[in-house]
Amino acid sequence: MVHSIVPLAVLEAVKNLDTPVEDGLTEFADELLVKRLGLSSTVQMQLAEFEQLVRKDARVDASHVEALLRLVGRRPMRISCSPTRAAGPRVAP
Repeated sequence: MVHSIVPLAVLEAVKNLDTPVEDGLTEFADELLVKRLGLSSTVQMQLAEFEQLVRKDARVDASHVEALLRLVGRRPMRISCSPTRAAGPRVAP
């Protein structure tokens, strides 16, 4: 079992990485947003669920966390902005 803060931190990092910056390309934002995992309705539901579990100091099954990390690990991106690296400060003791 893994503490629920781990998947919450990973999903928050994915959401933060997928949130568009103010770059003047707002006319393309709608097209791009639907392709971003971190901004999907599924991730939003999971964030809410994990936030409740963290408040209860609950643990989640390790296989679910492993599946989440595999999914996030398949995302094409630079090492310097990986969600697992971005989640690090949140889950570090």
